[in-house]
Amino acid sequence: MSRRCAAALSGRAAGARRACACRSRSKRSRSGERRAIGDWIAFYNHRRPHQALDMRTPAEAFASAA
Repeated sequence: MSRRCAAALSGRAAGARRACACRSRSKRSRSGERRAIGDWIAFYNHRRPHQALDMRTPAEAFASAA
């Protein structure tokens, strides 16, 4: 993985963590945070349509390209 790609992924994960932390007023356990981030990533890749992918999800775009 390139350094640029790794930085983008870590930045996205940090954004997900901040978003999850903002939604919950109480502190979450580390495992709760991991679960919340995993849920967010699943939503992002499988349910949220992306304009750059002609309103398809990344999972749909990947499946059609394979």
